[in-house]
Amino acid sequence: MDPMDRPIAPQDIRRRRTRRIVTGAACVALALIAVRVAIGLARPTVSQARIRTAIVDRGPIEATVSGRGLVVPLYEHIITSPIDSRVTGILKLPGSEVRPGSRSWNST
Repeated sequence: MDPMDRPIAPQDIRRRRTRRIVTGAACVALALIAVRVAIGLARPTVSQARIRTAIVDRGPIEATVSGRGLVVPLYEHIITSPIDSRVTGILKLPGSEVRPGSRSWNST
C-alpha cells in the first residue's frame, strides 16, 4: 500500500466539514448584513409628510424682497480714463443710507 493511499482520519474529515460549514455560514451572515445596510442606506431621510407638492401653472413669477441695511462695497477701485475727464457730481457718499427710488443728488 502506497503511503499516499491511506484513509483520512475521521477527525480530519469532521474538521474540514466543520470549517466548510462555518465558512459558508459566515459568508451568508456577511451577505445578510450587507443587504441590511444597503436597505438602510437606500431609505429616504425625509418623511413623506414633510414633502409638499402642487400643480404648476404657466405665468410670470413675481417676487418681492424687503431689506434694510448698509451697503458696503467689497473693495474700492480707482477708475482711470484714456481721455481727460472729471467727476462732476456724486449721488451718494460712502456710508449714506439708500432708500428705494432715491435718485436725488447728495447736498452734503
